[in-house]
Amino acid sequence: MRLLVGLVALLPLVHGNTGARCNDSTPFAIPYTNVTVLDSPPIIQSPHKTLPLLFGSQRKLLAMGFGTTANSSFVPDSDRLCNQSHPDVRSCIFWRGGVFTPQDSKTWVKDKRTSDYNGSASNEGWDYLNAENYKDQGDDPLTQFTRGWDNVDLGPRTLYSFPFSIIENSSFPFGFHTAQSNALKQKKALTLETSTGMIGLASDSVFLKASVAAGLSPSRTWGFDFGRTGLELQEDGELVIGGYNPAKASYRDFTNYTIFPDKTKPCPLQVNVQSMKWGETDLMAGQDPFMACLEPAYWTMILPLTVQQNWNRSMINDHGYNFWKETWEYFYYNNTNTSAFPQGDLEITLNKGFSVKIPRDELFEQAQLINATRGGWDPIDGSIQVKHGTAGFPPGVDPKLPFLGGPFLSQVYLAVDYENNVFSIAHTNRAASPAVGLIKLACDGVIDSSPGKNKTGAIVGGSVGGVLGLVAIVGLLYYFLVYRKRKQQAEPYVPSNVDPAQISDKKDDVPRYTSPFAPYGAYPPPPPESVISAGSPHPTYNGSHYSGPNTFSTSPPMPPQHPMTDADERGFMLASTRLEPVEIGPGQRDSMITPLAEQSPVNAPYSPDPNTAGNGMGTGRDQRVSM
Repeated sequence: MRLLVGLVALLPLVHGNTGARCNDSTPFAIPYTNVTVLDSPPIIQSPHKTLPLLFGSQRKLLAMGFGTTANSSFVPDSDRLCNQSHPDVRSCIFWRGGVFTPQDSKTWVKDKRTSDYNGSASNEGWDYLNAENYKDQGDDPLTQFTRGWDNVDLGPRTLYSFPFSIIENSSFPFGFHTAQSNALKQKKALTLETSTGMIGLASDSVFLKASVAAGLSPSRTWGFDFGRTGLELQEDGELVIGGYNPAKASYRDFTNYTIFPDKTKPCPLQVNVQSMKWGETDLMAGQDPFMACLEPAYWTMILPLTVQQNWNRSMINDHGYNFWKETWEYFYYNNTNTSAFPQGDLEITLNKGFSVKIPRDELFEQAQLINATRGGWDPIDGSIQVKHGTAGFPPGVDPKLPFLGGPFLSQVYLAVDYENNVFSIAHTNRAASPAVGLIKLACDGVIDSSPGKNKTGAIVGGSVGGVLGLVAIVGLLYYFLVYRKRKQQAEPYVPSNVDPAQISDKKDDVPRYTSPFAPYGAYPPPPPESVISAGSPHPTYNGSHYSGPNTFSTSPPMPPQHPMTDADERGFMLASTRLEPVEIGPGQRDSMITPLAEQSPVNAPYSPDPNTAGNGMGTGRDQRVSM
């Protein structure tokens, strides 16, 4: 009874901010921009916007992406991924956003243990296309890489002994796929490599935990402005660690959503799309409202098949464009008049009534491909690319998960609070405003630190407050009777027989937190030694199951390299008079595309039969990369 009285006495506290006790650090911002990774003429910039981070004792500049599909972080290895003696090595460095050589860093410490590694984290669901394949094989490719610690400069601050893994396999399926095609049946695997390194910012992010533990960030929170990439307006973005930028969005304008609690799904930032309209075209005609993931790692959008078909039909019939092909991240069209993009903005309405209007210059851009010798983009005259794709699924197959990436995020400010399991979006303020300080998120005693105080988060009224009070009592009862009892139990076992020599170079005082290993294997043997192919700037592994005929499909493959042969050009471009297909469907696929091999799952991407390459319905960029 006395416990109940005590709980009632605590009731007024539940109406306050649900902040956390934070350390004394303040939020800090990292630019999000096209990073110059090689300044020797001609300079090489990252293929897309990334974070400029400096790694190791040599302060090696890398263009690092970030995303919510993984908790761990990955850095591309130099010698294993880019053949330094090949004349086209610049294209490899370009696509990877720079490469890192661990042995050249005096502060790099290789992890040799199988436990008590503060970079361990579950990344289940990181590759949503192939999760079942990994389970069936009892495999997790993320655990096969060398892992360890090194220092990384995060803009104005340095994170010492940051735990990350080294991408050593050019066939690592985090930014590439191995095509399943006629060429594969002929034992000619089309192996494509991963793209830039990646900072994992999922809900159990190792990066965020390490930043808080090192006293660099006040909380496991972040704010993000994607910036603008359109032809009419170019603007850099920024990633704020530990808070958000009130000059970009006011807490009063935020609309709040709940972090998706299932950590096995690579989609913590879920929204429901209620409508999509491009100009006068209803892109969701015949399509029910659908769940989509907000994903900073994607510079494009992945949309349901019906939406793809509606958009493609309108481009052809209403705007006179000739469909060329579809790829992981783009739909391509030919048009003799490239002086103007199609008219019409894209308006997307989410649940809770939040609506975004995306201008056309964030949706369309001139088609481009990689210059293999120089490193960088070359335009494809007379063609445009639209920023939505198939996620590597074959034509006519609905992607497993829709994603709203760069085009959507160019119009909104995103604030993510993992401490309270809330994320918030607001329209980004692009107007010039006086500089103001960054604001902490999820911290006690900080004004405006909780977007939950806005119009969608505030709860007003005695009846509602009464209900909340009852809920609070139940919650506090659970805390005192159950949760505290659990907390009083012994902490998880941490081995004490670790060889001190293996951590002697760690000079930080970061607490050794532990979290689950990846679910499909604790610590497999390292991958085999690499064998450099003389005909390619990209080394490949000999004997690795990733370099053979497998069924994996993942993130965007490397774009086709320039120059192309005349034969490639004929297979690459459609005839200018082509107006079909009006829809992208199974019937057209069956008549145009060589079927998958019997052992291939329905979601594995593949290239068209070389005899029908001109139909424009292949996966696109994987057709012309010679490895």
